[in-house]
Amino acid sequence: MHPDFETDNFEADTPEDAAADALLWILKEANR
Repeated sequence: MHPDFETDNFEADTPEDAAADALLWILKEANR
């Protein structure tokens, strides 16, 4: 499950999904 980068709308089903989404967001931001 991936976060919606366009709206920063994080709707994770589980804490694990939320953590994964946050990590993906951080990696995307770091690669700008």
